[in-house]
Amino acid sequence: MTDTEFTIGMIIALNIFISFGFTGYFQYGKLSELEHHLDGNESVEWNRTVWGSGFIGRQMRLNMIVVTILMARRLHRNGFLGKDEEKKIPKKLRIQLLAAYAYESVAVLSSFIFYFMVIAD
Repeated sequence: MTDTEFTIGMIIALNIFISFGFTGYFQYGKLSELEHHLDGNESVEWNRTVWGSGFIGRQMRLNMIVVTILMARRLHRNGFLGKDEEKKIPKKLRIQLLAAYAYESVAVLSSFIFYFMVIAD
């Protein structure tokens, strides 16, 4: 293993641990607050009932909240979300959640790119 491969492997491992940190922070620290702000939303209530409070259930509930924030107009148009209902979540919390998801998406994409460009060569 060359120094470059080792460095890239360490960067990927660091990104994985940072992503786990973000996931844990939002699943166990902020999920109930996010759901409280969207109290009464049919989709959020359904996900809470169906998925429960296990690790995968919390992830699915968090994903629904992210979809609610990202696709608010479409959900409103289809009748799944009230007008400006996603605005009930404080702006700072929305930005934190979307920044964490953006970081995780970029980390996964860059990990695949690094793997196929350097390691799998």
